[in-house]
Amino acid sequence: MLSAGRGGLISLVLTGTLLLLPGLVAAAREEADETTLYVTLGESDQLALVDPWNFKVKRTIKIDPRPHGLNASPDGEKIYLTSEVTGNLQVIDAAKGEILGNIHVGHDPNQLAVTPDGKLAFVPLRGEAAVAVVELEPELKLVRRLSVPEMPHNIYTSADGRRAYVGCIRGSAIVVIDTAAREVAATIQMPGGVRPMALKRDGSLIYVALSRLHGFAVFDPLARRIINQVELPRLPEGTPRPFLDTYTHGLALSADEKELWVTSCAGDAIYAFSLPDYRQKARIHVGHFPHWFALRPDGKVLFLSNWLSDAVSAIDVVGKKVLANVEFARGTGPKRILVASRRRSKRSQESE
Repeated sequence: MLSAGRGGLISLVLTGTLLLLPGLVAAAREEADETTLYVTLGESDQLALVDPWNFKVKRTIKIDPRPHGLNASPDGEKIYLTSEVTGNLQVIDAAKGEILGNIHVGHDPNQLAVTPDGKLAFVPLRGEAAVAVVELEPELKLVRRLSVPEMPHNIYTSADGRRAYVGCIRGSAIVVIDTAAREVAATIQMPGGVRPMALKRDGSLIYVALSRLHGFAVFDPLARRIINQVELPRLPEGTPRPFLDTYTHGLALSADEKELWVTSCAGDAIYAFSLPDYRQKARIHVGHFPHWFALRPDGKVLFLSNWLSDAVSAIDVVGKKVLANVEFARGTGPKRILVASRRRSKRSQESE
């Protein structure tokens, strides 16, 4: 198994069985797409590229300072970033690590969404109570701004690409955008500031983190109402109030959507709940202020950024334990993370 060490080191503890795995993994990866874990170091000007199989940093790319939003084109060839400082949307060539383009979208852009066809990005402008609509193909172009309630924070597209859901913190609302019309279709008031969300692929439910809630709400987008609310175990007496009342931030569904993973930012832990009965299956102690999840394509490893510990944890989804911690320089603050795959070129495959 893997055990995590301090100072950025990861140690491998090998057994007789595990000694057979590297060859098997290498053979499988020869036939697979190239997959990378992207990590925004949110308090710096760096994007780290990590191997999601051996948990080692491959390289870093200099980008605009204080990146907040992170996404990829459907084919994984381009990485999209937003910067709180410059207000830019940047496009990175995933293969070369080069910046392909920049476009200014507005004040304090946060977590953007990309439509499944890769043609549009919806970017929440936390400082402007607006969403920027950007054409990504055939060229970068800001085509529209949509007015939304205050402090739009994260945007997610439905699996069919027809709708985008915007979570607004100060406005305490979920905004539904018609992606084809590029217009706001509905605004639904919520009982608290809307933080990250996790959408079921069939569009039937959205799991929502809310300000001041140590847990999550279950939102029915068709009925446009909350149908359930689940609270995490009570925090110890005297637990400090977290930044911006963010008791829960990242949420993630397992590959089979039979589990929901939930962060406890104030408790330095993550929880796994079975679905649809919302039964707690595990509690795992992690770093300070667990922030964002990203699932490896095989569904076996869930990555977690620990903002105030300057580390990303690799979680064994089945075993419910930390496999390794990838550590970064003190004060760099990893926030948004993403696992994306791109097709290897013929030349790349031959060179391996």
